[in-house]
Amino acid sequence: EIGVRLVGSEMCIRDSSPAAEANFRPKDIITHINDIAIQNTYQYYELIAKTKPGETLDIIGLLANGLPFNKQVKTIHRPSTLPKQ
Repeated sequence: EIGVRLVGSEMCIRDSSPAAEANFRPKDIITHINDIAIQNTYQYYELIAKTKPGETLDIIGLLANGLPFNKQVKTIHRPSTLPKQ
């Protein structure tokens, strides 16, 4: 099984963030970023951390209701450290 489920305590969707602007919601599942299959939370954060502010990511996954989505999200400046595993 691939993907990272967006949940409140693990994957916070902050107001005014690119995720919030792209209308991501808790329980959505991100399965691919730029055609790379997401295996775990650390890989998700690592891919995001490697992007430069202003880059557009192609994000594929499943909404909480099970319907597929494909969203383009522009990155912004963020901390350079990854959350602890």
